[in-house]
Order: sequence, then C-alpha cells, then structure tokens
Amino acid sequence: MSIRVVSLNIEGRRHLERFPAYVRTLRPEIVLLQEVPFEERFRIGELLGLQLVDFIPMARSNGLIACDVWGLGCYVSAAVDAVAVVHAYYAQFPGTPICNAPEYQVNRILQDIVLRHNNLMYKILHTHFTWTPNGLADAQQLEHYAVFQRLLAQQDSFVLFGDLNAPRGMNLVWADLAACYVDNIPQEAATTLDPVLHRVGHLPRIVDACFTHGKYTAHKVTLHAGLSDHQAVCADICA
Repeated sequence: MSIRVVSLNIEGRRHLERFPAYVRTLRPEIVLLQEVPFEERFRIGELLGLQLVDFIPMARSNGLIACDVWGLGCYVSAAVDAVAVVHAYYAQFPGTPICNAPEYQVNRILQDIVLRHNNLMYKILHTHFTWTPNGLADAQQLEHYAVFQRLLAQQDSFVLFGDLNAPRGMNLVWADLAACYVDNIPQEAATTLDPVLHRVGHLPRIVDACFTHGKYTAHKVTLHAGLSDHQAVCADICA
C-alpha cells in the first residue's frame, strides 16, 4: 500500500496555467509546492482539486518570483487526514514582518507534517533550502545545513521532499544527505530543472529531492517537465 506524492517549485504565479491540470492527471494524494504565492494559496488548491492543509510564508519576492509573499504549501486529497503540523526554522529573521522584510531575508523552514491515509501514518518533511549563486556550498549554506541536519537526526523515519538548491554531484549538502539517507531521484536523471522554462536555460543540476529514511521506501519515482522552471518529482511512498 502506498501514497502518491508530487513535489514542485512553481515559481510564484507564473505557471498557474501549466502545472495544476497536469498534476491532477498524476492523481496524487499529497502535493508539496515551493514558492507558493500567499494570495494564490487557496486558488491553487482549487485548481489542483485538493485541500490546503498548511501554508508557511518564507519571504518577500526578490523580483525573480512573480508574487509578493511566498512560501511552502502542502495540499492533500479528501482521502488524507492531517494529524500534526510542525514548523522548524533552520534560518530565521525574527521581529520583521515578512511583507516588510528586505528581499535577501528568507526564512528557511522544515515543514514537518504527519498525514494518515488508509490507516497508515506518513511523516512528510518538506523544505526549500538555502540558495547559493553557483550551486556550491558556501559558509551560510553550511551553517544552515548544520541546523537542518540536527532536525533530521531527531526523526526515526521520514520522507523528505523539496528544492534543496544543492546540486547532486557538486554540493556537499546533497552528498551528506545521500550518505545518511536514501536518494530516490533516478541516478540516470541529468537535471530536475526545466530545460525550456528555467530562466537560465538548460542546466544539468539535480536540486529537487526525494529522500527516504527508516521505514519508508519510494517507488516509481519520475520527473515531469513543462510545468514550471523546475520539473515535478512524483513518487509512490510505502510505509
């Protein structure tokens, strides 16, 4: 028995005419989205035919994302019950409302959600990790990762999805995660960025993740282009 999860960085509101209809054809029980516009969070759920169970704002637009405040969103089908939601910050700028924050201040958050489907519990972790300009780990990214890894180490079993901004094969963050947990992105995949819709064009970088740990396994892991500047990750998760 499994549950189907789709994860996608939607780049604000730029691709609302692209991804929802296609994602619906994948028939997921859970959809995890990065760069969700605050103003569109409920409409996206309607377009997906799913219910928003958690949205957590991360930052104000930096000019590259076509929205104002954006963050992480978790959407589920009617067959899934949300049991618990926790937000664990590994980089935070307290005291400043996000709508007034400088563009470079991005709260980095681990969205920790327990969901029930067919009487089985699923621990779903979701994040949008710290960005670096060249894909290589810098001091700030490694500082944030030290906190992030401590959060993961507290978990017995989980599935981790999201945009890690830490390309496989060139970044120490991905390498360390892969040493600790199971990397389920197909090894033959060359990139999880969209070769047409990404603003830089084709970049051979695996940055979107599906890691499993403990009792969870991932099956039928596939990538889907033409939806946003990233490809969607789709996986069937078994508990």
